Amino acid sequence: MSEEIFFRPSVIQCEEGVLTADIYNLCYTLLSRSPLGCVFVPMRDMQYMAVIDKQEIIFVDSLAYQVIDGKGGKVITTAWQFPVNKDRNSLSEPVTCTFIYYHPQAKANHLRLHSSFRKAIVQLDTRYRENMMPSRQAKVIPIKPRR
Repeated sequence: MSEEIFFRPSVIQCEEGVLTADIYNLCYTLLSRSPLGCVFVPMRDMQYMAVIDKQEIIFVDSLAYQVIDGKGGKVITTAWQFPVNKDRNSLSEPVTCTFIYYHPQAKANHLRLHSSFRKAIVQLDTRYRENMMPSRQAKVIPIKPRR
């Protein structure tokens, strides 16, 4: 099992929104095939990677590697966080979420990120429909502000 490290910087901006039911449902389908409760989604057209877990989806630039406090990893640019209570009356209803931007360009890239993510999870679903996903673990470390 491999472990990837991700750094969570300070929030630049947050906004409430909704995630379409098809994307949300497919994320949970993929999670059900993951032995460790997280799914790594390569988004090759943007050179990004998304990591899905039950609380959120984080997005990182695959090429942006940093070392912080002696640990190497990628910095989160955007996160889609889900409320603890995700009650819906129907599986076709969208899910409310908070879009959190950690990078100055993150909000400008949001629509492209959404489109690329949808394509990537459909491809992943097709690839692993009959099999368990590879075992990889994600560890998110908050970046402490420098004083």
